[in-house]
Amino acid sequence: MPQGLFFGAFVGLLMGGLVGLACCWICDLQEFVWLGILAGVLVGSLVGALLGKAERRIRGELVRPDIATIIGVLYGIVPSLALLLGIGEVRGLRSGLLWLGLVFVGPAVGLLIGAILDRAYEASRNNSWLWAVGFGLTGLAAAVGAALLITKLMQGPDPRELAREVWPALLKAWQWQPELKNAAIRKINLVHVGGREYSGLVDTEIGERALKFRLKVVVYARTLDLEWKRIDERDLTINISSGH
Repeated sequence: MPQGLFFGAFVGLLMGGLVGLACCWICDLQEFVWLGILAGVLVGSLVGALLGKAERRIRGELVRPDIATIIGVLYGIVPSLALLLGIGEVRGLRSGLLWLGLVFVGPAVGLLIGAILDRAYEASRNNSWLWAVGFGLTGLAAAVGAALLITKLMQGPDPRELAREVWPALLKAWQWQPELKNAAIRKINLVHVGGREYSGLVDTEIGERALKFRLKVVVYARTLDLEWKRIDERDLTINISSGH
């Protein structure tokens, strides 16, 4: 029984941190990512311990353990619920099929990682330590891989893809600027500064005049913050809905 409790706490800690990271991504809370991971670890380990103890008590020590599988699926449902309830949104997810697929990703990833870790736990109880280490390292690698993928997705879109989205948003914003409403954009170059932030240059023409602007873009799930500055002119800032 204590083994199930401690194993459940470990799996809950691992999956809780992963779920905290995923929820920060889906709910567009990148500034609080470490707080989200910490909350996931603390709550996850406590609930995991209780689930591990309950699973062994209900099913018995002689039955093949499914502690990690149960924890993985239940925890994987949390970010999916955020999408279903409209609490979270993933930028660029315009297709309904992609959205539906993402809803099922959380439980599926939890099922996969949990099943692998359960086999590690079962092997250790049978004193098959080579198998236990092998399954354990595989499960940890899967969890780390999922965390790295989420972290990568949190970094924002490719600068070239974002430039195509910024183009019409910038023209729309300029319609409210009398001196820029007739501007034609010729080229937008962006580079990823870090996190949500991008910077670059915009080449434009107004009539026969060629103008160049410095551009700063901050990406959120539903909006783009655009800030542009023409040489020797004041900064102009506006928040543009990205249509999500």
